[in-house]
Amino acid sequence: MDDDRPDGPRRNSLPVPAERRPGRPHVVTSPRAEPPGTAEPPSTPDPAEVGASAEPGEQISRLQGERDAHLETLRRVTAEFDNYRKRMLREQTTHLDRAAEGLLRELLPVLDAVEIGAQHNPEALGAVHKQLQQTLAAEGLHRIDPLHEPFDPAEHEAAQSEPGTVVRLRDDDAQADAVVSEVLRPGYRMHGHLIRPALVRVASGG
Repeated sequence: MDDDRPDGPRRNSLPVPAERRPGRPHVVTSPRAEPPGTAEPPSTPDPAEVGASAEPGEQISRLQGERDAHLETLRRVTAEFDNYRKRMLREQTTHLDRAAEGLLRELLPVLDAVEIGAQHNPEALGAVHKQLQQTLAAEGLHRIDPLHEPFDPAEHEAAQSEPGTVVRLRDDDAQADAVVSEVLRPGYRMHGHLIRPALVRVASGG
């Protein structure tokens, strides 16, 4: 039987909240404000995120532009390197030709002596003179033998004129009429470059 006494304990009754103890009031403070100038800068968007958010057509156009720029840079670098390689090759070839010219210029007196000896004794020196000429010709040496040709001051050096004939080589009109009457010493070119003019006598062509 239930206990109905007024002063007895009740079952299933809620506890009475205890009284708030007296003390400092509870104050809710707002977040501390940052001083001016200390706010974090806005974050820079990541290019990958931007590219990912762009339309496919825009991404393709951007990638094509980057590709074209890289190809243009590659073409320019390749062309500059090719020009540099050609220039260095020309300079090396020129240096080698100049060195060979100096050596052949020193050998020309020997060639002249062998040629004169072959004229006087062809049986003894004829074969040597021919072989020497062929060897030097293979190295680019070209003989200048302008007998009966018009006098060319660029490749010929005038000696004494024919007896009784006066040729004024400094006069353009007289020089145009001058012809080579005798070759005293042949001249030589190497790869188109004059290394010794021919020493000749000239006479009037008229």
